[in-house]
Amino acid sequence: MLHSLAWNVLGDLGRVQTNVFLRTRAIDVAMTGSWSAPVNYSVNTFPPIQINSGSTNMQMTINGFQFQISGLDGSGSVVVYASTNLIDWQPIFTNPAFDGTLLFLDPAATNFVSRFYRIGEQ
Repeated sequence: MLHSLAWNVLGDLGRVQTNVFLRTRAIDVAMTGSWSAPVNYSVNTFPPIQINSGSTNMQMTINGFQFQISGLDGSGSVVVYASTNLIDWQPIFTNPAFDGTLLFLDPAATNFVSRFYRIGEQ
């Protein structure tokens, strides 16, 4: 028999990236039952990092290509990687840990026919 657990982890813990231990207990009509061994679960309530794609958030300007990065949780340095072929990625920007939304400008983008980006926190 399968059972599920619904838990408002964001409401209980807030914005965290941590591990929690959960234990369960089956209770029958006699209200008896043993606790299970603790099981470790990873919990991450931070939103995923993303490049905002609205027309004012992502655009080519006379200064280069600019876009907005959101979902940064301040856990590590922000690194922007660029590629022209989706195989070879080069770091083009590193910023200290930042929490929130960051506006990024790539002035070298005007030198390429196409350029792809990906974001990471280290």
